[in-house]
Amino acid sequence: MGRNIRTFTLTLDILRSNLDEILIMGQEKGISFSKYISGKIERHADGLNQDILIQNLEAAEKEVNVELISLVFKWLLEMNSQEEDFEFLKKYGFDLVSEIDEKDQGYIYISEMYDYVEMNGLKEVVQNYDSFKLYPSETFCNYLDYLILLLSKICLDKEYKNNMDYDQEEELFFKNCQSNEVLDAQTELALKVIRLENQAVDEEDPDNLYWRSESTSHYVVSQWLFYRMKKLRQLLHDYNGLIFIVDDH
Repeated sequence: MGRNIRTFTLTLDILRSNLDEILIMGQEKGISFSKYISGKIERHADGLNQDILIQNLEAAEKEVNVELISLVFKWLLEMNSQEEDFEFLKKYGFDLVSEIDEKDQGYIYISEMYDYVEMNGLKEVVQNYDSFKLYPSETFCNYLDYLILLLSKICLDKEYKNNMDYDQEEELFFKNCQSNEVLDAQTELALKVIRLENQAVDEEDPDNLYWRSESTSHYVVSQWLFYRMKKLRQLLHDYNGLIFIVDDH
């Protein structure tokens, strides 16, 4: 089964300004957003209706609920199923900035995200619902700094005997990462765990270095994920808002 992880910036002001249009979509087909919402009520202890959603979207950014955002997102996709890509979502505040469709890279992107949240006590800051995640941009960019540094250390790890060799120019590029004392300590700890897990797999199957399970694919795909995350971090350099992640698998 494949995996596709799409990361969007979410600009609430744009979403709010188009909310009236969103709410009346589908009327010519006899479909309404309010009915779409009401169909979800049974799964919610507190109930759910259109008024709750509108109130939430008008609240402060940190109070916006990922589950309600996911309902708007899915509704937009359903009402625009003829669209071939996600470009139309920009009009409603969702701007696609990254797409990972390789399952090994996707596994690392998401699993390290969970580890980062856990080690930094951020469970009250980030939101997860089903296949959706909502992050403040500052928290997400801090995670990217962590992931980029970790990936660079994996690429340059001389203690793992089966690691790839890179030329001097590539090594310099990998070394050009933002770091601080906390990031350095956290990534060193993560690197040791990853190295030990891969070494254990090597001992079990020494002739099969490049066909790995997702959880031990770091040394095979880190180079490509590093380039991808570096590009994403640069893209988000001046962004201040919300990050909305959709993990389809």
